[in-house]
Amino acid sequence: METNTNINICLVQSDIDSADKQKNFANDRALLAQMRQQPDLIVLPEMFSCGFSEDIVSHAETMQGMSVQFMKDISLQYHAVVIGSVPIKENTSIYNRLFWIFNGEIVYTYDKRHLYFGCEKTYLTAGHNKSAVQFHAWNMMPLICYDIRFPKWCRNEYDAKNKKFLYDILIVIANFPSVRADAFQTLLTTRAIENQAYVFAVNRIGKDGYDNEHKGQTQIIDPFGMTLAQMPDYQQGVLEYAINQRYLEKSRLFFPVFEDWD
Repeated sequence: METNTNINICLVQSDIDSADKQKNFANDRALLAQMRQQPDLIVLPEMFSCGFSEDIVSHAETMQGMSVQFMKDISLQYHAVVIGSVPIKENTSIYNRLFWIFNGEIVYTYDKRHLYFGCEKTYLTAGHNKSAVQFHAWNMMPLICYDIRFPKWCRNEYDAKNKKFLYDILIVIANFPSVRADAFQTLLTTRAIENQAYVFAVNRIGKDGYDNEHKGQTQIIDPFGMTLAQMPDYQQGVLEYAINQRYLEKSRLFFPVFEDWD
């Protein structure tokens, strides 16, 4: 893959029908058709094909299921990385599994570590491992929703000997309800500041299967905690933005907090 310090981001803020995966696929395709620039990275919400409901067990798929295939097709269509999560069944366990797909191939998966109390803890199994993924000249750490509340799990690292960070971008895909919108914003901003990294947050809108309302708050935050771009609340659409690695490097050198990290 050719190294590139500039990347075009497309974050998809969508409503999710809890009963109709094909409707969700069609909706996502229509939203992606609104893009005005060639994306390098497309990010879908958590559980983009089914959302959360009492039917989460019946919505679980295999690694060859329709939701993973949809992501592969989108990746090939737009020649871009596609990220999103799907309930995946393996043997007797179901995982909230994030996929990183490029050129129609699965490059990386991450099983959500922190399961939210309720249906997730009742029906799903937690993962235990995470790692950063290199894309062009960037290191990216993808996590899922409730994970953002746990700073140790989100923590960046700096290798002083090799002058390298664990990650440059923290990607958070979510189904964070509007009743906790203020907390979501605070957590995202805090993670950007304390880890001196960009944060890409993608959240759904609409009501899930439990009648929980979601407003969106899909956004891009810089290492100083400033929101660079954000989708309007309660509105479907795509948020397109281009970031440059030189800005990140300058921000870290200007305010080298990382040198004093514990």
